[in-house]
Amino acid sequence: MATAARSGAAGAHAAAAAIGQLSALATPRTGPHAVPPFPPVLVQGIEGINFADASLFDVDQYTEAKAGDRAAASKYFQKEASFISKMQDVLAEGRQLVYTTYAFRSCGRAIPQVQAHNQEHKDYIYRRTSEILRLEIGRMTQLMAFRDKFVAVFTEALAGIIPDIRERDFFPSEAYLLTIAQMLDMVVSIDNMKNMKGSMNNDLSMYKRAMSNFPKEQTESEIMLLPKLAFFVAQQDQFAIDVKKAIAAMSNTYEDILHDMINLCVDYIDSDHYLTPATRYCYLRAMAFAVLILDGEGDERDFTKRKKLKVDKLGKIFKATPFVPLFGDLVISLPAIYAKAPHLANAKWDTAESDDAGKAALLKSFKLSTTILSHRAEFRDYFARANLAIASLRTWKAGKSSVMPFELAKKIYETTLAGLRMMSGFTSKVLDQTAYKFLHPASRASNSEIPEDATSYELAVRYNYDSEDKRVLVEYISMIKNLAALLNANLPILQEAVDSHIYREVQLFMKGPITQYYASATKKKRSIGPLLKYIRDSAIDGAIDDDAALKANVPQLHFLRALMDFVFNEKSKGMKGGLIKEKNFKDAQVAELQRFFDDSFFFRQMMQLSETIKECSDLSNLWFKEFYLELSKQVQFPISTSLPWILTEFILESSQADTIQFALHPLDLYNDAGFCTLNQLKSRVIFDEIEAEVNLCFDQLMFKLGQRIFVHYKKSASLCVLPADLKVELDSIHRHETLFYVSFEYILRQNSFELLGRCIDVTKIMSQMANQYLRRSIEVAITRFESSDLFNIMELESLLESAHLTHEALSRHLDLERFEDLVAECDDSLSLGSTNGRILSHVIQEIIGDIVPNFCFNSITQRFVRSPVFYTEPVQRSHFPKTRPMYLFGSKSLGVAFTAHHIISKEFFGEPQFGCLLRILTPAQIGVVVSEVARHTELIIEHTMGTFIEAVYQRCPKNVRLPASNLNVTAQFEVYSEMYRHLSTYGDLKSQIVQAFREIGNCMIVTKMLDDHTCVKNSLSKMALQEFVSLEHGQKAYLDLVKEFEGKLNFGEHAMTLAAWSDRVAGLARPTNFPVDFLKSFVERTNSVLIDACREWNVGSDRLLSNTKAFVHIWSSLQFVLCLPSTVSSDRVIRELFGDGLNWAGCLFLSILGQSEVYQGMSINGNMLALAQLDLGFAWPPTAAQASPTKNAVDQASALRPDVQRYLDNAAFFAAINDHAFAALKVLRSARRSARASARISHAAQ
Repeated sequence: MATAARSGAAGAHAAAAAIGQLSALATPRTGPHAVPPFPPVLVQGIEGINFADASLFDVDQYTEAKAGDRAAASKYFQKEASFISKMQDVLAEGRQLVYTTYAFRSCGRAIPQVQAHNQEHKDYIYRRTSEILRLEIGRMTQLMAFRDKFVAVFTEALAGIIPDIRERDFFPSEAYLLTIAQMLDMVVSIDNMKNMKGSMNNDLSMYKRAMSNFPKEQTESEIMLLPKLAFFVAQQDQFAIDVKKAIAAMSNTYEDILHDMINLCVDYIDSDHYLTPATRYCYLRAMAFAVLILDGEGDERDFTKRKKLKVDKLGKIFKATPFVPLFGDLVISLPAIYAKAPHLANAKWDTAESDDAGKAALLKSFKLSTTILSHRAEFRDYFARANLAIASLRTWKAGKSSVMPFELAKKIYETTLAGLRMMSGFTSKVLDQTAYKFLHPASRASNSEIPEDATSYELAVRYNYDSEDKRVLVEYISMIKNLAALLNANLPILQEAVDSHIYREVQLFMKGPITQYYASATKKKRSIGPLLKYIRDSAIDGAIDDDAALKANVPQLHFLRALMDFVFNEKSKGMKGGLIKEKNFKDAQVAELQRFFDDSFFFRQMMQLSETIKECSDLSNLWFKEFYLELSKQVQFPISTSLPWILTEFILESSQADTIQFALHPLDLYNDAGFCTLNQLKSRVIFDEIEAEVNLCFDQLMFKLGQRIFVHYKKSASLCVLPADLKVELDSIHRHETLFYVSFEYILRQNSFELLGRCIDVTKIMSQMANQYLRRSIEVAITRFESSDLFNIMELESLLESAHLTHEALSRHLDLERFEDLVAECDDSLSLGSTNGRILSHVIQEIIGDIVPNFCFNSITQRFVRSPVFYTEPVQRSHFPKTRPMYLFGSKSLGVAFTAHHIISKEFFGEPQFGCLLRILTPAQIGVVVSEVARHTELIIEHTMGTFIEAVYQRCPKNVRLPASNLNVTAQFEVYSEMYRHLSTYGDLKSQIVQAFREIGNCMIVTKMLDDHTCVKNSLSKMALQEFVSLEHGQKAYLDLVKEFEGKLNFGEHAMTLAAWSDRVAGLARPTNFPVDFLKSFVERTNSVLIDACREWNVGSDRLLSNTKAFVHIWSSLQFVLCLPSTVSSDRVIRELFGDGLNWAGCLFLSILGQSEVYQGMSINGNMLALAQLDLGFAWPPTAAQASPTKNAVDQASALRPDVQRYLDNAAFFAAINDHAFAALKVLRSARRSARASARISHAAQ
């Protein structure tokens, strides 16, 4: 027997080693596990033979019984194993019927009913009804037939060993008693499942009604079957009734078996001697039903008087756990089972919910929040220890040793067992709370927000969990799934270590204590000796280290444990002792045997580690809802009532940073439900519902999670862009956002998330959504910019910078498109039908259509401000779009802060805005802007300027003399005012002529501002780079030296060669400079068009101003008129309406035409200011520091007429602006001359 076991285990080991080599081809995960991975395929020995080889374990040759009793004694264990095998077969069939019954749904509801006796096609409807329902009736018949089979096998298993127990002092083994417990549990389970399905009665009634229309087509057996089936389906607790009837006719010895079974279950539950939650619930349900069987009518059947029964402990267990989940959403109340016992009152068991205090204590015991702190600490401590143990195992695996050290295998076994027990305990806690919630639904009295039409399932689930319940439940689910993920991820090596430990533990115990006990018994000539020899011989193998990878088998372990229990159990003959008879084993030996017996209890489940992990982490009950669908008579509940989605939605809406990392864990409940549906329920309909719900939930989860993650990173990026003075107020609001970083990073690393058999790359989905949101953010920023004036350039830069930082942060975890490509796509810069991008087009449109014609330039502040009076048509812009905060700055509070920051810059257009233009637009785009501005100037000069100059010339006096020496400034002012009266009253003076000069001047100023900012930017860029990277001779020598290393050293494994690296370093030293000399280009283009279009404006060759149409005369007259107070309203001056741009335009023309110096000598305003200085004795405008011998300068100026004072103020300001403009143009003109001279010298040298 041992040799056969060795050969089978050796073959399995060889196959496992061969398959283990495939691990080298596996692709390792690059991220953490959000759900347990699918378990690997493990090659194991033959399992599940259900004691088919029990006959091989022959005890005859080892027993010393008399010849007449030998057969019965030696065959007892084989007979018991045979009964266990039969019961296991029945249990397997019964479990499948339980699953089938749970998944049963009424087909009759979907079948149309016959409404009238004479209805058309009545026979066809009845015939099709019978055909459809025949399959369902077959399932009911199968269930009824199983009842008879179950009762027969159960009674046979009890009756078969009763004679041995009563007559030969045998007692049932632990495996037999636990199998009896499973049989009793099956009775409770299948009865409650059948009682729950009221739709069976409906379908059966509809089938009988349909078949009654075809009496001749029914066989005699069918006619006799239907009444029996109707009685079976209609009667409650049919299995329990028949089982009680069957065993009532048996010998009372069965009661001893049930006593032992109950006591064993009590001890195991009291000491947590089980591994899976299903085992614990099986014990509880079996004990409750066993109490009902034991108790009967009459005092002699009073179960409370049975001394063998641990009644007090049993009552405490029932009080602590009155509710037990059966399957899915079906929950059993244990008091409802044993309450039918006639003598229950004698037990004096306290009811858990007898008063308010008891209800509160029971609620506290079932709530997960009462144990979360201790369980969280246990989980973290175990996770650290398990990782250390697994790391040690991997280190050994990577070594060359072929034999696993015993201590290492033992450590791995103990660690794995501790993890399974912890996981089982957590799962039990979750299922216990779920059972309590199902039996204690929410009420409208305690929660007024519950709608009147809420279904029973909503009361039990949707409205029965508060925020604390959801948070704790999510954490428990995450701990369970993380434990399962840890064990599944290392399953092959863990299984190898566990099998090695089990095999060695058995062999060491056989070669150690059992061999010693056998030697001692043989020496003392005790009858137990041959049996100990049989135990040793049936389990022992060769040298442990020579064949350490062999594996024990299940039948071998069963008989080993059964025989060990038989020899040292207190009921054994050899353990009773007496006055002159010594026990077979001493107390220390019994303790040693008991330790091995208790430890080996878990061996079978540990040998099937993958299945055990699945059972310990199964939370499918949290999704199933068949009982409530049957109760509510509905086809399906909405997704909002599904607990997995409720938990997922709670996580997404939670403001706690440590909760968001569990966002994917509730979805693993669908994996559990799908696995259970396919492998247990075998229901395609339910699986399709799970799949449909998963598709909807996962889409919603990815949508909401993607938004949540994007908003988080958008807020963080916006806070980086926001000025420091505004961050202080928002710090308390957004400080907690930084805590979410780790949780979001954990989610973004999920590149292989398993869901219903599909491996989903969450990272890829998040990348697609992030690209979409970034693209939308950029699109919104550009659209808002297009819908506003150029003042909004500051907001555009902030939005783009926020999006850029968001992209930069997300790109650390996600594979995103280049930000430059996203901007170019949204800006239409890549479109074949667009020459300019949207941003550039809008900048040009706003500068030419709004800034140039409608703004006034202030030379002192260097800013453009909007004119109070418009002389052009208003600019038509699209409607300003309404946008969600996530596409702007992430939140409303940040949006308000940025609005407050930008509101200041929306009153002017100056240095900050020009800086934004240079940062947003590329050097080539800035050149396009300057070119378009120059083109606009050219069009004004070509098409309108000649006409306007002619109009001014016609309204000016043809002969203007210098001021007379005998007139004071006031009188001369009157003379000039009269001479230019026609020009000052010209209707189109401001709206046409002055407006044209304003536009040309603003065009020049815009160009100058861009030129100035470009020079500053280039200088700063060069200085910043030269501080770190320089292309001077020393640096070039260094780069050359680096390149030489390429040929001397081997750098073939590097991703980039040193030569390529050196080229990139050199590229960094060449800063991207904006083109300069924008103003020079502008003046040259203006010069060419002005010379060609206005030749008659030039002065005569004798420079005596013989040409009365010379521009110097026109501009002198025009400036005088513009300084007159009568030209504008009494409360304004001309520069408030048109700014300083018109002065720059006139100076530009004078400079190009070479009349600037002439103008300074014959300007009317200049002569008037000189005359005022001559009259008053000081230069205008007066100051307190200026004085005359008689009075203060301010007092002297006050003596002039107000209109003269206003004129002189305007003239003095114009003169200052002219001087500034002439100085700038003179520098430019000198630079042009130097460039031309250098070009001539170079040409001559060639």
